[in-house]
Amino acid sequence: MSAEKEYKNIVIIGASIAGHSLVNDLYPYLSSEYRILLVDALDFAFWPIAAIRAATAPGWENKLTVPLTDDRVFPAGSQHRVIAPNKLVECKEASVVLEHPFEGSNEIPFWRCVIATGAKQQAPLVPDLSSTEEEYKQLLRQYQRDLKEVKDVVIIGGGAVGIEYAGDIRCINEKANITIVHPRSGLLEPTPLNPIPASTTTIPTYSSPPVDPRLSKNLAALCRKLNIELILEDRVVIPKDGEVVGAGKWEGKYGKQEGVKVVGLASGKQVKADWVIMAAGTQPNSWMVANKDEGALDGKLIRVDEYLKVISTNEKSIFNGQYYAIGDVCSAPGFKAARGAGLAGSNAAVNLIAEIKNKSRTKFSPGIIGLGIPVGHHEAAGMAALPWIGNVMLGGALIRMLRGEDMLISKRFVTSFTGPNKVHIDFDDVLRK
Repeated sequence: MSAEKEYKNIVIIGASIAGHSLVNDLYPYLSSEYRILLVDALDFAFWPIAAIRAATAPGWENKLTVPLTDDRVFPAGSQHRVIAPNKLVECKEASVVLEHPFEGSNEIPFWRCVIATGAKQQAPLVPDLSSTEEEYKQLLRQYQRDLKEVKDVVIIGGGAVGIEYAGDIRCINEKANITIVHPRSGLLEPTPLNPIPASTTTIPTYSSPPVDPRLSKNLAALCRKLNIELILEDRVVIPKDGEVVGAGKWEGKYGKQEGVKVVGLASGKQVKADWVIMAAGTQPNSWMVANKDEGALDGKLIRVDEYLKVISTNEKSIFNGQYYAIGDVCSAPGFKAARGAGLAGSNAAVNLIAEIKNKSRTKFSPGIIGLGIPVGHHEAAGMAALPWIGNVMLGGALIRMLRGEDMLISKRFVTSFTGPNKVHIDFDDVLRK
């Protein structure tokens, strides 16, 4: 038997925040018989927290990507490997099939597999899985040029993405009409005061944590301060594929339009747009489970137990036992955001080590549930649910301090690369002196 076949492989599908956090918290504690194989469809890692800034502000496109290589991710002489770019084709009970061969085979056996594939979003918030690092940067530069010149922007969805997008566009384009269309009575998902528990264990089905109405009102005030129009309790009517619409009406295409289009709303109202942004309805990248066992899905999220192991209503499911799922793709409690993805990666590492040592595993907790949303470069609002206190509103100064001027790239993204080929990203050209 060849040396590479003797490893007990731990395959991690996805090298974004959740997957990379898992790698860093796991590899220092593995013996030589275990090997991490970090698989990603892209040949570069990217920092999603800065994607909107990079799509609007020149220079930022050079700040949020790093090539994915062994010598950036793992220590020198390590048995662990980065397999990128390479796409997952199929999950099996004890192996995964990849698009391109690794060590002479497209099929890789594993001891455990962790799915950390995140969620689909409209470009350029997430790179196209077929793009190179330079192609992604070129796309971001094109968005920067176009969004500086647009006149009428319609944003579908008043969640965190839509609000941040609107604010960042305003910072580079003072004259554009910017409209957010949102179906709720307020931005995000406003609910009665103090509804959020301080900690959460397991839940039967996933639901996003509720948001204090005060945060919705604070965000709305910041939007109006930046002359961003809000249309609440209404929806954009999205044409179906192949549907014939009248001349001058929006055809369902996102991004830059060919001239000014009329966007229809469910109420009968109409708004003009030469740029349309879809900022709602992100879809988990859970196809690899959906095409094998729908019983392992909670809606479109991969169903996990309180230890982040994949579970299924089907007793004979191939996913029972050997698979974990972490981050935006799974049904673990908490906001689908960067902080939760990082916590999930760390928790999965603890539980994989516990399995190796035959010790008790640790239940996942999202910790203190909080949310901070920037509105432009200089404003922000947030909230945190504190034990025994309830919901506390967070001011813009605190949110900006926590995120930092470089959007945590230096503190979190750069430092996640622990290999001998050190990563450095300079911000002198984009930050205020």
